[in-house]
Amino acid sequence: MGELRALLALYRIGVEELQGSRAGRPYHGLIYTVLDENGEKAPVTPLKASSLGDDASLKKVETILASSPEKINSANLHKMILHHVEEALIESLSEEELCKRLKTHHIDLFLRRNDQNRITGVTFIDHENRCVLNGYRLGKRYSANAFNERFGKTMKKETTTKKILKRKL
Repeated sequence: MGELRALLALYRIGVEELQGSRAGRPYHGLIYTVLDENGEKAPVTPLKASSLGDDASLKKVETILASSPEKINSANLHKMILHHVEEALIESLSEEELCKRLKTHHIDLFLRRNDQNRITGVTFIDHENRCVLNGYRLGKRYSANAFNERFGKTMKKETTTKKILKRKL
């Protein structure tokens, strides 16, 4: 689900999974929200997945997510992304440089951060091969901790989410 959130954030769309009960009836589904230029929820009413049709439903999303690993492995998509990421990391001394080098291969880097500006998640979005992978799926060297060690001293206060959203405007 984190990979889906990263992909939708590029288009200023947020997604949340909700579960609970109302008036004694259980519910479990998704809602979609608009994100502002900072990657935060905009003050507009969220949309229930049911109002967007079956393709936006939790059941459909779970079905697609369940079949994704098989498709990624059978087409060796993770190896292609890994090759491009390794190549870009060789000469990149900063996050900005890495993003720029990955862009030449049509790959967006999406970094999630906590309030202390520590990287808590790394996602690679390959637009050419239509594949989204969290860094840990590529290996330990591409996890959030590895990126904190590599870029921790060169991090800026503005999050990568914000930078991606500003580029899209």
